[in-house]
Amino acid sequence: MALANHRQAIRTEIVKTAKEFRRIQIEAVEQLLVERGVDTSLTPAAAVVTITGALSRAMAQDCALGVDEGYDQAVAVVERGLEWLGKQE
Repeated sequence: MALANHRQAIRTEIVKTAKEFRRIQIEAVEQLLVERGVDTSLTPAAAVVTITGALSRAMAQDCALGVDEGYDQAVAVVERGLEWLGKQE
């Protein structure tokens, strides 16, 4: 990421790849939600992907610094939510 801040060509490629990866993630989660009968107007796949991705990035960054308070609980909440979504058939 630091290199991307100084080289536009690298930044452009990272953005292109990240957007494609995000699109694939959203499509996969959308399919799973629909298969389980989840109302995707209330629980959009893009929101699920964005929330879980943001939490994992924040967790990795904080834990690398030794700050891990609250993450056990946050992960447990996300896991309960995913279990609930899995039971929505």
